[in-house]
Amino acid sequence: MTTVHVVNCSKCGMPCYQKVGSSDDPICETCGGGSPAQRKPKGKAFVSGPYSGSSDAHIQANISKTRLVVEEVIRAGWIPICPNVQLSPFADLQSYDYWLEASFILLECCNILVLSPGWKISSGTVKEVKRAFELHMPVFESVDQLKVYEANLIGIP
Repeated sequence: MTTVHVVNCSKCGMPCYQKVGSSDDPICETCGGGSPAQRKPKGKAFVSGPYSGSSDAHIQANISKTRLVVEEVIRAGWIPICPNVQLSPFADLQSYDYWLEASFILLECCNILVLSPGWKISSGTVKEVKRAFELHMPVFESVDQLKVYEANLIGIP
């Protein structure tokens, strides 16, 4: 496996990949060396992590952690689908089971699953991970892990 590190693209400023020890220009999957206006989304990334908590403050802390991952996913060139963040204002309108089933439907529309910190303590997220594996969907515990995976897919020698 090739070892890569993430550096900022000299053209668009977004994170991109460079083979460790190489002096070659980094390979930017976000812009391909073009301007930020030329970027195209890579696909849909389902972002999941803990939501429920013992208090409103705990729930808001969980949403905040996941929101940071959503921001990283966007910067990496993916379209985020994240019920925890996008649908949280409407959580009280339906039951937990409804939202879990809705998350499975949304997950099935995505290309990858990216997890936020603390995901293992969330029974709902664990179920989403299991479903992603059933769908043969790539699962990433961080955006950095996704970036290394992408670098290896594009064949950095």
